[in-house]
Amino acid sequence: MSTPTNTEKSLSKAEEIRLIEKLAAGNGYFADWFTEADVEAMIKNIKNDFTLMLGTTDLNKQRDLESRCSELETEWNRLIVANERLKSELQEYEAENNLMTEKLKEILKSFVTHEWEQSPYELSYQFFPQAEVIKAKLINKVELEETETEWIINNLKS
Repeated sequence: MSTPTNTEKSLSKAEEIRLIEKLAAGNGYFADWFTEADVEAMIKNIKNDFTLMLGTTDLNKQRDLESRCSELETEWNRLIVANERLKSELQEYEAENNLMTEKLKEILKSFVTHEWEQSPYELSYQFFPQAEVIKAKLINKVELEETETEWIINNLKS
């Protein structure tokens, strides 16, 4: 309860309780918004000089909303971090994609212009990692060179 100034009329606890009961019994916003339990809590708060809204569903709704807002803010921050990570991954993917595109263009140019100073086998190693060349050979049932077999043995995970 606030301390009344000279221009305000101070209400007794009984008057405050009567006003609350009158508002609760009416057909207005107050009666629509607050439950019977809320009104009982308000009356108890007035009698004990506690904050009027303490223990009411309205205060609980506010706390629930504040809690939900906090949860949403946490989720928002998590999504921002995830979005930044995805942007970074996308940039890496785009860089790798651009590199592969350039390599493929070089290979195509070599094939079209017949500028092969190396065998296609050697050429493949110029543009692709050894693991990819070996994988492609295995998929296409092409016999592996001894060095490739050794590479597989040396790179097997135990």
